[in-house]
Amino acid sequence: MHSFVIQRQEVESTSILYIVDYFAVSHSAKIEKEIFNTIDSRNADVMSYGFINIILLRSLMR
Repeated sequence: MHSFVIQRQEVESTSILYIVDYFAVSHSAKIEKEIFNTIDSRNADVMSYGFINIILLRSLMR
């Protein structure tokens, strides 16, 4: 079973930072795609993707 929560934070006036809490039994490309689709639908700043990847990796390593 997979679940994730995306929190949207505005940093200053020009940046949007997405914090992803990602809980998964195993890594799933499908759920990762779902996360990015959700973010895309919220007009995420492309620069945020690197941060999200780091959060995903850290969550998977727990």
